[in-house]
Amino acid sequence: MTDHAVLSALSNDVGFDVVFSRQLEAHGRPGDIALGLSTSGNSENLLRAFTQAAKQGMRTVGLSGYDGGRMAECPALEHCLVVRSDSVHRIQETQAAVAHALWAGVQAAYRNDVVDHHDASHEDASHEDASHEDASHDQLSHKGAE
Repeated sequence: MTDHAVLSALSNDVGFDVVFSRQLEAHGRPGDIALGLSTSGNSENLLRAFTQAAKQGMRTVGLSGYDGGRMAECPALEHCLVVRSDSVHRIQETQAAVAHALWAGVQAAYRNDVVDHHDASHEDASHEDASHEDASHDQLSHKGAE
């Protein structure tokens, strides 16, 4: 997500070509997902952002239109989904729907991962409790046998 105050400050004071890459440089972490949308696929600020994201170990996904533009050839971009249309309206409508679907998929995967980790930690704790109970039982049995 873009911070609009930072967007304004960077574009006015530094240059619009770095408005996204600078934010990723400051806030991006390895494993994060950098998603960028460009109707033409030729937005220099997004291309720089993808390069920065890849450099930081982030996953990179781009949505472009027409023939994909420069985004389709960008080596820093892991996935480029191209809306093959000449209609700006159709490209942007499709990009919005795809972005929402991708976000829903990421959220579902995250929830499943959290549940899996939560279940695994409870299983580990249950196994540890069972091991302690078995050890206690063994000790009692040994004592009783003496």
